[in-house]
Amino acid sequence: MAVRDAVPGHGTTLRGRGGTAHLRRDSVALDRAGIRLVVPLEAIESVHVTRDRRPTAAIRLNSTATKAPATTLCTIGSRNTEEMEAFARAVNAALPQRDETERCVDGAALVKAEERPYTSVTTFRPIMSPAQARACGVFACLFALGLLPAVLAGDGRLTQLWIGGFLATAWGCVIAHGTWRATVTWWLLHRYGVTTMASASYYPGSDVNGPDA
Repeated sequence: MAVRDAVPGHGTTLRGRGGTAHLRRDSVALDRAGIRLVVPLEAIESVHVTRDRRPTAAIRLNSTATKAPATTLCTIGSRNTEEMEAFARAVNAALPQRDETERCVDGAALVKAEERPYTSVTTFRPIMSPAQARACGVFACLFALGLLPAVLAGDGRLTQLWIGGFLATAWGCVIAHGTWRATVTWWLLHRYGVTTMASASYYPGSDVNGPDA
């Protein structure tokens, strides 16, 4: 059995919906849900890319059963099809080359779980989104433009009336915006539901059937 070394480079990392996969020298590290799965290359049968409405890359494991379907360890979805295909080519090219006389291994038994290394990353989170910042800027400009004539005229009653009316209008806009977003979200969930991705395997003659990932 000959193993070709995987040279790190373009296509050795895949990030997407379902986890992040890194190709190492002799294994693939899969980070998902705070857990790192280390999958030796000899445990992998292939990485298959499916071009569908939502393109996915499936990591399939070897099996000792000759007629059993390949077990899918996980599927990673991404809109970047080129990145998925590059990752699949890199992993498939680094897989050990087996002869027909060699006995197949149970890939699931070789997968090891380890604690994901903690990396302290300090990220700056803005107080508000760009759209919210623009809206606040527009409201501030309107408030200043409406307040300026009342101040120049020296009419305190008009100034108080403008401030109170503007604040009530702004608060009403905030409530209307929140109600509109909640209504639209409820309507979309009621109409389309929540889309999830899952895979299952079935072995004829076996009472144990469950999800692969």
